Amino acid sequence: MSKDTDDTIETYPEEKKEIENRRGVLYEQSSTNAHDTAKLWGLALSGGGIRSATFCLGFLQSLAKASHHQKDDLDDSKNHAIPLLARFDYLSTVSGGGYVGGFLSGLFRRASVGNNNANAGAKANADETFKVLKCDPPGRMGQHNSETDRPLRWLRDNGRYLAPNNSGDLFFDIAITLRNLCAVHYVIGVSLVAVFFLMYMFRLSTAKIFESAMALEKFMQPACSAAKSVCNESNLTIWWSPWFAIAGLFVLLGLIPFGVAYWLNQEKSGSNSPMWSAATLAALAVLLILSALTIFVAWSPTFGIENDITPISLLTIGTIAIILLIALTYVLGRGAQSVVKFRAQITRDLSSALWISLILLGFATLETLGQSLYLWLSVNQSDPLTVGGIGAAIVAAVTALRHLPKVADTEPSGILKKLPFDAVIGVVGVLLFMMLLLAWQVITTGVVFQWRAPSPVIPSSIIWLHTLAPSFTYLALVGMVLLALTVASGYFLGFVNLSTLQPLYGARLRRAYLGASNAARFDANGKSKVTEAHDKDDFTLSEYFSATAKHAGPAHIINVTINATTGSGDALTQRDRKGIPMTISADGFNADGFHYGDVPPPAPAKSAPAVPTKSAPAELSIGSWIGISGAAVSTGMGQNTALGASIALMFANARLGWWWFAGKSVKGKRSASSLTSIFRNQTYLLRETYAKFNGTDGTHWYLSDGGHFENTGVYELLRRKVPVIVCCDCGADPEYKFGDLANLMRLSRIDFRAEFEPLAGNDPRLGNLFGQNIGACVASNAEEIRAAQAQDPTAIVPKPRAKFVLAYCVTFKDEDGNVLNGCSSILLVVKPAVLDQSPHDVSEYKGAHPTFPQESTADQFFDDAQWESYRRLGVELGGKLFS
Repeated sequence: MSKDTDDTIETYPEEKKEIENRRGVLYEQSSTNAHDTAKLWGLALSGGGIRSATFCLGFLQSLAKASHHQKDDLDDSKNHAIPLLARFDYLSTVSGGGYVGGFLSGLFRRASVGNNNANAGAKANADETFKVLKCDPPGRMGQHNSETDRPLRWLRDNGRYLAPNNSGDLFFDIAITLRNLCAVHYVIGVSLVAVFFLMYMFRLSTAKIFESAMALEKFMQPACSAAKSVCNESNLTIWWSPWFAIAGLFVLLGLIPFGVAYWLNQEKSGSNSPMWSAATLAALAVLLILSALTIFVAWSPTFGIENDITPISLLTIGTIAIILLIALTYVLGRGAQSVVKFRAQITRDLSSALWISLILLGFATLETLGQSLYLWLSVNQSDPLTVGGIGAAIVAAVTALRHLPKVADTEPSGILKKLPFDAVIGVVGVLLFMMLLLAWQVITTGVVFQWRAPSPVIPSSIIWLHTLAPSFTYLALVGMVLLALTVASGYFLGFVNLSTLQPLYGARLRRAYLGASNAARFDANGKSKVTEAHDKDDFTLSEYFSATAKHAGPAHIINVTINATTGSGDALTQRDRKGIPMTISADGFNADGFHYGDVPPPAPAKSAPAVPTKSAPAELSIGSWIGISGAAVSTGMGQNTALGASIALMFANARLGWWWFAGKSVKGKRSASSLTSIFRNQTYLLRETYAKFNGTDGTHWYLSDGGHFENTGVYELLRRKVPVIVCCDCGADPEYKFGDLANLMRLSRIDFRAEFEPLAGNDPRLGNLFGQNIGACVASNAEEIRAAQAQDPTAIVPKPRAKFVLAYCVTFKDEDGNVLNGCSSILLVVKPAVLDQSPHDVSEYKGAHPTFPQESTADQFFDDAQWESYRRLGVELGGKLFS
C-alpha cells in the first residue's frame, strides 16, 4: 500500500503513462511539451442519472466542435487545429456522468484494443470519434446506413435504457425484480423461522424442568381477556410469551446491579477507602427487611400457597440476588482497578445490559403477538382478514414503498414534499419490517404446533399446551431441516450480489452506452437487436486500462463510494460522511488516497487461461464498475445512509449496491468468525438491514454511487492538483442552491486544505484558457443566480439573463496556512439552465415541464422530446461557452 503524500500526478504513475501515450497519439513525438504534466486539463461529469448523461453528451459534442485555441498550446511545433475535447487529459465521472463517460472512452479505445503498435490507427480512430460527436442532430436508427452518426442514433433510441423494448423489457425487468425479491425474503424467512423454531425448542424442552420450581408453563398458556373460559370470535385471545419473565429476571439480576454498583463505589476526599453513605445503608436495610417479609408471606402456612411459588416469591429471589451481585461486583471491581476505571467499565456494562433487556423485551413482544395472531387465525378461519389478506396487504405496502420516492420527488408542491421524507420512509420501513417479523413468527408457531387449532375451551391448568405440544422427535427433525436450509441459503456468497437489481441495471447500461460505441454489434445494414447483449459491448479492466494500447482518450477515473458506518475508521467518517471515496483508474483501486490493488494484467493465451488468486481483488468489467458508480438507491448511501431507510429498502429489495471482494491482504482486515463464515449471506444482509458497513475493514466492501460521497467528480481531480478543471454539475438542483458544489468545497478544505476564490468573467486567466466569450457566461458567484431567481418567486430556475457558469481559483495551503504555488487550479462549473436564446423546442419543453432541466433523478425513462431537450441544451451551453 502507498499513500499519496504529495497529492500530485506523480503519485499515479500509470495514469501519467496513459496521458503520455494519448499525447503521443495526438501530438508529434518530437514536441517538447508533449509530456508536460504541468499543463493537465481535467473534465468532470457529475452524477444525475440519465439527465446528467444526456446533457453531458450534448456538452461533449460542443467540445468536439470547438477549436483548440488557448495560448499555451501543448503542440508548439505544429500549427494545426484539433478539437477542444482533445485537450482534456483526465475524465472523472460519477454515476450518470459515467454512462456517457464510458461511451466516450469506448469510442476512443475500440480500435486500440489488441493493437499495441498502431499510433496512426489510434489517431485515425480519434479523428473518427470527433467526427461522430460532431453529428448534430443525430437521427433515428434505420433511416440510412451512415456509420458516422450510428452511435448517437443508438443512444437516442435507448433513451429508455432500462426498457428500450417497451413491454418486452418491462416484463423481463418485472420478472427479475419479483424473482430477486422472493429469493431475498426466502433467505430472510427461512433464517428467521429457524431462529424462532430453536427458541420454541428451548422453551418447550425447558418447560418441564422449571414446571415445579417456577411454574413457567402457566405463563405459556393463552388467556382470554374476558372473564370467561371460552375463547371464541367475540373474545381477544392473548398468548403471552415466557420471555417476558426472562426479560424481567434479567432486568432484576443483570441490569439493576450495574446501575446500583456505580453509586456504591465511592471514595472519601483525599483517601482511597470506600465510603458507604447513610442513604446506601438505609436502602440495603429496606431491601433486607422486604426480603424477610416476602419470604415469610410466601412460605407461611397462613399466607403461602402450597406446592407453588407466588410472584412475590420471585421478587424475593430477585432482591436477594441483586444484593449478592452488588456486593460481588463491588468487591471484585474495586479490588481490580481504580475507581475511575471501575465507573467507566460499570457504565459500559450497564449500556450492554440495557441493550440485552430491550432485545429480550422486543422478542417477547414479537412472540406474544405472533402466537396470539396464530390463535386468532385458527379460531377465526372464516374471517375475511385471513393470511392471504395479510399477505396481499404486505405486497401492496411493498409496491407503495418502491414508488414512494418517485411520487414525492415529482410533486414539489404536493403534501408529500412538505413532510420530512427521510423520517417518513424510515418509519414506514420499520413498520413493514415489524410486519415481516410478525408474519414469520406466525408461520413458525404454525409449524411448531402443526397448524392445529386449540380447543374452544381453555382449562385453568396447562392441559391445553400439553395436548398441542409436538413430540421431541418432530421438533428435532424439523429443526434439522430448517438448520440445513439456513446453512445452504447462507453458504453461496454470490447470492448477496445476484439478488440485487445491480446485475440488471449494469446490463442495461452496458447495452445502451457501451453498446453504442461497439461497431461490431451492428450488421451491414446498421441494424442491431436492442434486446440482446453483445459480447464486445464491455471491456475488461486490462483492456480498458492497458499500459501498452494506444488511444487518444482521456485517462478515465471512475468514482464509487465505500460505505463506512462502523469499523476501525475515524469517527468523522462513520458519524457524518458514512463513506470513503474510491477510484478505479489505470493505477488500480485507490481508497481515499491509499492504493489497494493494481489493474490485473492482460489475460494470457486461450490455451493457458489465467487463474485468479484468492488474495487478489475481484475483477469486474468496466460496465459493472460504471453500474456500481451509479448505484444511487441502496441500503448504504454514504452520507445519506439512515437506519430506517436501510430497513425499508432492504424490505423492498431496492438494492443497487455491491459487496466487492477487496482481497485477503487488505488494510484493516478482520478475520471472520466460524459462525459468520457459515451464515455469510445472512451476515451481509443483516449488515445492509441495519446499515452496519465496515468501510475498508474485512475482505468485502460495500460499494455504492460515487455521488454518495462527492457528486461533481472534481474531488479526485483536486487530489491530483490538475491545473484546469471543467465540471458539468448536473445533480438535481431545482432551486439552484449548488449543494454539490458546497459539499465539494467543504470536503476539499478539510481533506486537501483547498480554498475556492470566485473569479469574475473578465478575469484574464479565463480568457487565456477558454477564449473571450467566457466572460459573458461566468457569474461572479452563486448569489447572482439566487438574486435573479428572487425577482420572480414563482420561477424555480434562474431568469434567462442569469449566468450559467461559476469560476474559481483553487489554492492549496500547508499545515501553517501558507498558500502553496499560488492558484493551483482553475475550476469552471457549468450548470444546466435555459437561457433567452434557447431554441423554441427547448423553451417549449421548459414551459410544459417547469422543473426542466432539473427534473427528478428518479425518472430514468426519457422519451424522445425529453432526451433531445437535454442533449440540445448541452450543445447550446457548451457552444456559448467555447465558440
